[in-house]
Amino acid sequence: LATVLASGPKIDPNAICWGLHQLATALNFLAECSLCLCNLSLATIFVTKSGDWRLGAFEFAGPLQNVPDSMRSIATLAPGLTGLLPPECNSGRFSPGSEPVHAIDSFMLGKVIEELFGVESTSQALLSQDHKLPEPLRPLVGAMRGMDPARRPTPSQLLESAFVAESQYVRVLLYLEELPLKTPEAKEKFFSNLLPRIASFPASVQISKMLPLFLNELDLGAVGARVLGCILAVGHALSPDQFEARIVPCVVKMFGSKERSIRAQLLQNLETYHQHLDPKLVTREIWPQLISGFSDTSPALRELTIKSMVFFIPKLPGKLVAQQVLQYFAALQTDAVPGIRTNTTICLGLVAQYIDSPNRAQILLSAFTRAMRDTHAPSRVAAVDALASSMSLYDVEFLATRVIPRQQHHDHRP
Repeated sequence: LATVLASGPKIDPNAICWGLHQLATALNFLAECSLCLCNLSLATIFVTKSGDWRLGAFEFAGPLQNVPDSMRSIATLAPGLTGLLPPECNSGRFSPGSEPVHAIDSFMLGKVIEELFGVESTSQALLSQDHKLPEPLRPLVGAMRGMDPARRPTPSQLLESAFVAESQYVRVLLYLEELPLKTPEAKEKFFSNLLPRIASFPASVQISKMLPLFLNELDLGAVGARVLGCILAVGHALSPDQFEARIVPCVVKMFGSKERSIRAQLLQNLETYHQHLDPKLVTREIWPQLISGFSDTSPALRELTIKSMVFFIPKLPGKLVAQQVLQYFAALQTDAVPGIRTNTTICLGLVAQYIDSPNRAQILLSAFTRAMRDTHAPSRVAAVDALASSMSLYDVEFLATRVIPRQQHHDHRP
């Protein structure tokens, strides 16, 4: 922890809150076992890649009655640590039979908290810098650093303080640790609430702590769509190589799911990850799973499928687009849902340049002419806009003899 503080930017208060929760939990366990760590400082706290704080340096730990021996060992083996010990240990007044088991560790934990928030521990500076501590911690830290061992708070009192107990950050991470024990209904509600807040967590927590849990939940299948959204949200914190190694296999697998909510989640978020999909992978593994969406009985899924073509068609071979994709487009131009017909025409205009066919101009003109006859006004407008946006794909003769006459024929329609 000392290295993290010295080498990086200031630690986020939420990360400190979570770290203190873990330290207090560990120290509370030791106290319940009548053990004293006797060696707590920034240098003896280890920080994992996932942002967890772990106790280290148990060389002087032991039962309370062994503390006098530990003090002598500290003076010999780690003289620099003597300045962190409570006054009763340095003055020789320590009495194992009368002191609370948590007193020494509580004093040292108070020192750690002060250093985390930049408070100097000299008697004069402590009063003037008290404002640097979060308000809920001020009386607690003051009592931890007090001269009377019997009045020092236990680690559990830190866990119960408003700073820790009311932290939403801590509550989320604690819930994640208990995730396997939760019901599918509780998980679904949790992931729905978590999705818009994922970006507020440090990247290291998202990648090393959240993502493995999310991927495991996706494999279990109870709340696939909800957790898939969270997985894709974590993707923003990954490098391109990490995304391809950890997220892309998951995405490819989920395209084969029969669950509509999962497929909808994939298509709704396509804009955030399409750049990581290799064209060969799309052609070989995703496209065969995707085509069922064109004829799905759910209008919402048909519409999402047609919209996704803006991202997929540039990755598909031109011949496949001409031979297969255009057939699905033609079918959807006669769909019963007006919005799907309109979006099909818009999409065709956007991807017209990727059609690899000697008859491309005629194919496009026929599709746009069909849309101009649509009874749904937005569909007719989309046809005119799509035709205008694809003008560069037609030669002058085709424009003069085929395109302009057909457009004029439909100009009189309201």
